[in-house]
Amino acid sequence: MSSKAKAAVVVIAIVAVVAVMIFWARPGPATPNSPVPLRELIEKSDLVVYARVLKIETPSAPLASSTNRWAEKARSLLPKREKPMAIAHLGVMQTVKGRPVEKVIVNVPATVTYPPPRLDRDSGHVLAFLSRQGGEYRPVAFKYGTKVVSRRQADILLRWISEFVATDKLAQPERETERDDWLVRLIEDPEWRWDGAASWMDLEKPGEAVKKLPPNLAKRIEAVAFREEPLAAGDELLLRELAVARPKEATRRLLSYFQLAAQPGPLPQPWRCYGAMELLIQIAGMPATFRNEFVKAPYPDFSSSHARAGFIRTYLPAIEARLKEKALVD
Repeated sequence: MSSKAKAAVVVIAIVAVVAVMIFWARPGPATPNSPVPLRELIEKSDLVVYARVLKIETPSAPLASSTNRWAEKARSLLPKREKPMAIAHLGVMQTVKGRPVEKVIVNVPATVTYPPPRLDRDSGHVLAFLSRQGGEYRPVAFKYGTKVVSRRQADILLRWISEFVATDKLAQPERETERDDWLVRLIEDPEWRWDGAASWMDLEKPGEAVKKLPPNLAKRIEAVAFREEPLAAGDELLLRELAVARPKEATRRLLSYFQLAAQPGPLPQPWRCYGAMELLIQIAGMPATFRNEFVKAPYPDFSSSHARAGFIRTYLPAIEARLKEKALVD
């Protein structure tokens, strides 16, 4: 082989290596560790559409041929992309935020299993919360910005979203009033209570959100939080928020819940025992040694009534004694 030919081979190899490095070194979008509430999804979206999936183009790496030993060598030296993206072609049936469109092309996770099922031709209709980044649309909050929904679910969600988006046209004082009412109505709906509570309160500053509400709305939230029912989605958040100003009422609701949880038989969403006990420990102001023992203890099988009862017997007596010292129980 001549020197010119060898030089050309070297140049091609270098180009191949650089191309592979550029493609594979690009970071995928960050994935939130926790679900993202509805208000945040709406506010961070440039476009919200209800659509059917027309086509999915799966990702393919350039220069991935096994015969290209330079590309294979370069790729083996680099970390794999954590979040490979596919391209979804959506036929839009309704636009609820942003400029109306008939079709939209979206970079979506190639493999998404939770909360929506895998996004493919058989996944049905989707509600997509999309942000525009570098001329491309991507789901807001990665996997949480694409919801596979039934027609009934879509109708309910589209109504909530449309109501919130409509407040953008209002002047500032009226806008905040309408959004506060929107959040309270969301909290009053058991299906959307977690979204309403998580959208409303500041997790870093419990007790602050309720101070900003007018008394009539605060009373409606208290009616939800202090009702005599088993704990469900969003209840722990509401009780954490209200426990700052109303510790007795929050304590009464939690103790009532544990009376029910200690009974034999099934309990709806039994894992909520753990968060409820955590909150009682916080309200009671239990010492650090107690909190550390609680955190380090094995996680019980709350679906077993026997295990639940043992969990309650282990921690609740000491907590109740502390609550009595603080005059939070009779």
